[in-house]
Amino acid sequence: MTELLSPLKRFLRTKGWKPTDEFETFVLWDAPESDDQDKPIRLSLPINSEFEDTSASMDKACELLSLLYDEPLIQLKQSIQNIGYDSFRQRINLDSKDDSVPLPVISKAITNLEKLIKNAACLEDNNQPFFPKTKKIGADTAEKCRFAQTFKGSFGLELKMPIPPSVRTSSDRKVPFERRVMHRLGRGFLDILHAVREADVSLLLNKYESGFNANIFEVLQELIEILPNGKGEFSFSWSPEYSIPHDLLNLRTFRLTADDTIPLLQSAAKELRKCSESEDTHVTGKIIQLHSGTEFLDSDEESETSDQEVGRLMVISWEAERGRPTKLRVALSENEHQLACDAYKNNKIVSVKGRPEKRGNFFYLTGPRDFLVHSSTSDEA
Repeated sequence: MTELLSPLKRFLRTKGWKPTDEFETFVLWDAPESDDQDKPIRLSLPINSEFEDTSASMDKACELLSLLYDEPLIQLKQSIQNIGYDSFRQRINLDSKDDSVPLPVISKAITNLEKLIKNAACLEDNNQPFFPKTKKIGADTAEKCRFAQTFKGSFGLELKMPIPPSVRTSSDRKVPFERRVMHRLGRGFLDILHAVREADVSLLLNKYESGFNANIFEVLQELIEILPNGKGEFSFSWSPEYSIPHDLLNLRTFRLTADDTIPLLQSAAKELRKCSESEDTHVTGKIIQLHSGTEFLDSDEESETSDQEVGRLMVISWEAERGRPTKLRVALSENEHQLACDAYKNNKIVSVKGRPEKRGNFFYLTGPRDFLVHSSTSDEA
C-alpha cells in the first residue's frame, strides 16, 4: 500500500481536498465538503512512506474515501493507482490449454503497440489521411509510455500513458496532449466497431480528424493478424484526474476478429492513402542513390534499391515533415539522369514535382516532372 501514498495525494487534490496542518510525521487533509453535522471531514496521511504505520494509515484513508464516494474499495484503489495514467490493454486469447505464446507473436505485438502510439501522436499533432513517416513527436510520446506487468487471464499486454497532473487553480484546464492521444485511440476503435457492425468501410473514411488514418489502420492490421486465432480483446482505463468525454464513457472492453475487421482496415487504408497521394508535391532534397540499369551510385553504406528495379532511377533524401528524412525513389529520363549524375557528384540540391506513393516498403514519386538542379549544395541548404 505504501506505493499508493503519492497517487493518493494526487487523487485527493482532484477531489478538492487540501492539506491544512502539517506535523512532524503526518499531514491533515480537509475535504471540500462537511459531514452531516456540518463538521469538517479530515484525513491524516504520513508525510512519506518510510514510517511503519504508513500501510495502516493508507488502509484507513481508502476505507473512508470508499464510504464517502460510495465506491467499492477495490475499485477505489484501482482509481488511485490509475491517477497518473491512461491504459490500453490487449488480451491475446488462446484456444488451447497451453498458457504460453510464441515469442515472435509477443515481439510483434509490442512493436505494433509502439507504432500505434507513435502514429496516434503524429495524427493528433497534424490531422492527415496519410503521412509518409512518423515525426519526432510520435517517438517522444512513445518514449513516455510504460509497459506494465502482464495481467492474468489468457495473455495480456498493458501500455500505460503517463498523464500530467491537472492544474486545478487554472481557469483554463486544458486537456494535455497525452490524454488527447488516448482519446483519439478510443474514438478510432469506436469507429472500427461501428464499421464492423454495419460492414461498411465508408464509416472509417474522413474520420482522421478525431480517429484513425491510413497509417494506424495498417498498424492495426498487423496487430490483429499476429494473433494465434485471429481474435483479440482490447480495453481502456482512464485516469480519474480528467473527465472522460461522453462518447468514451462506455468504452471499456471490446473484441475484434481478423475475419470481420482486416478487410475493412485494408480498404480504408488504401482509400485514405489515395486522398493524400493524389496531391502534387514539390520535393526538394539531396540525391543519395542513382541507378541506371547496370551502374549504381550510392552514398549510403547499404543500397535499399530492389533487385527488380530497372531503368534510370534516383533516390532523394526528402524531409517531408519534421524529423528523419524520407527516401523517395524517382524515375528519370535519359537527359534528367545525366543532370542527376552531375548533381550527385557536385553535392547539389535537386527538386522535382509529383505524387509521393508507398509501394511495399518503399516510397516512389509518381508522375515526376519539372526536374531541376539547384545552384546551392546540400551543405549550404
